[in-house]
Amino acid sequence: MAATRYTAGKNPYGYKRLGDLMVFLFFGIIGVCATSFILSGTWHWLALLPASAVGFLCVSVLNLNNLRDIESDRKAGKKTIAGFLGIKKTKVYHILLVVSAFVCVFLFLNKTTNVPLTSFMVLITLPFFLALCYRVWKTKVLQKIDALMKPQALLSLLFCFLFGCGLWMLG
Repeated sequence: MAATRYTAGKNPYGYKRLGDLMVFLFFGIIGVCATSFILSGTWHWLALLPASAVGFLCVSVLNLNNLRDIESDRKAGKKTIAGFLGIKKTKVYHILLVVSAFVCVFLFLNKTTNVPLTSFMVLITLPFFLALCYRVWKTKVLQKIDALMKPQALLSLLFCFLFGCGLWMLG
């Protein structure tokens, strides 16, 4: 239902600057926290940190899409965070989304006891994310952002996989 309401219906929230928030909530907070609760049978506030990390990266993929389409979305009347912020601030927002994901991981690992060294394998992705952020920042022709969306999505998936493996090894 949430995916359908993003662009369909009488009041699609993707057209009202709520897309980023909904992606963060559904793919990050709800997806990760619900899975954590189902698997463990308990709720712990620390689950919000990895959930936020995943949510920030999911929003980063959407943000690249919205950055690429900033002009056509404005013409079509689609209101996005990118359209509101403008090109330069949207690029800064993108970098903040990626950095926020890593901050959440560091906070989580700092608050978790008996963290094995394998939990830090997620850091393998950091230089690749930084390289992508640099490419986003330097891109002048917005249509060239299209080539960065797939690497952003795949790198986000790798981040989640490595982070999950590290957590699984926590036991």
